[in-house]
Amino acid sequence: FSENLSHTFTTRIVSAKGRSNIIRGQSYEDFIQTDAAINPGNSGGPLLNHLGEIIAINVSIYTEDQENPGFQGIGFSIPANDVMRTLEYILDKGRPIHGYLGLATRDLKQHVARDLNYSGQGVFVSGVTPNSPASKAGLEPYDIILAFQGEGVTNARGLLNRIRRSKVGADSEISVWRKDEVINLKAIVGEAN
Repeated sequence: FSENLSHTFTTRIVSAKGRSNIIRGQSYEDFIQTDAAINPGNSGGPLLNHLGEIIAINVSIYTEDQENPGFQGIGFSIPANDVMRTLEYILDKGRPIHGYLGLATRDLKQHVARDLNYSGQGVFVSGVTPNSPASKAGLEPYDIILAFQGEGVTNARGLLNRIRRSKVGADSEISVWRKDEVINLKAIVGEAN
């Protein structure tokens, strides 16, 4: 049986990027969704592009039957760059390390923007942890983050992913809108617990 199937290759498509909240208890927030079969026992294998390059590591499937999980056409993978970054930290520090600023953020809703007299895109700061890198940099609740490291932000999850990927100890430039004024702040990225 195995001799007949020893040289197989399955082609599938990537159907979405940036998926989150798909594995209970998992804090990772940037899965690639694919229809490649990821069945129990073969997670940890590579997801390849058309050139045979590894683009992600397969980790999970979506299944409604938790007692008898089986592939239903939806699989999830962690991007290879994130795997490599985590591996480098583990080899260097003995554990995975993620950036942290100490912000509670939400997607900017129209009614909130209207209440703040703001029109545009950004991420709403709903809270700042005391004595955190964000607090020390001067971020405040009700700020609207416009850009992180010079790139615009449009949703809270995407901003969180970018902060988590930031190098601990690095300066991060944050542009915020506050009371009809754009303010540029600098925060030193901390380490997430």
